[in-house]
Amino acid sequence: RMDRKDLDTGGRIYTEYWNESDPEKKQDMFFDPSLAWQKTIEYYGNGMTMHHQWIKDTDPGTSGGDVYYRYDSQGRMDRKDLDTGGRIYTEYWNESDPEKKQDMFFDPSLAWQKTIEYYSNGTTMHYQWFKDENPEQDGDTVFEEYNTSGDCILRRYDTGDTWTPGDAQAQAVELNDDALAMNDIQAQKVGIFNGTGMAEPSADPFTG
Repeated sequence: RMDRKDLDTGGRIYTEYWNESDPEKKQDMFFDPSLAWQKTIEYYGNGMTMHHQWIKDTDPGTSGGDVYYRYDSQGRMDRKDLDTGGRIYTEYWNESDPEKKQDMFFDPSLAWQKTIEYYSNGTTMHYQWFKDENPEQDGDTVFEEYNTSGDCILRRYDTGDTWTPGDAQAQAVELNDDALAMNDIQAQKVGIFNGTGMAEPSADPFTG
């Protein structure tokens, strides 16, 4: 069994067969030309499908880098660990549609933050649930729904109130109507002074 591979770049891959009861159970350790570790991949018993992957944090000065992936037996990622200690679990909950999934986000204390359910393409958000960041204060968004173009079509607040694009459009119409009404009032004032024979007010009220 191969236990070392050298690349023309100077990089190197060591393979370790660490389960004697399963001779195909192995992991590959990847090193760059300076022989600095880059990542390790552990496989399922077939020796090909990834099970775990540990990754070097290539930018430790910036938070949010990926440091670990876990995969199910079909090769789909179901867990991601971040260098912050945060974690994302992915659930493929529709067996008839293997790309139908949802991501559940947890902070470093593993407290739930939000869940995103996607359309069948696995990338476009369909629903999103949020943790109520300020439970003592009303008005936080706790749920959103999106159309296939990625536009938010429904928002629900912690008060139970909802918002839709139609609400925003109605509000814009109302504001526009208010502006038109103010213009009408101003026009009427001008008409009173200029069209009814009443004298326009002088710049100096004591000379008019």
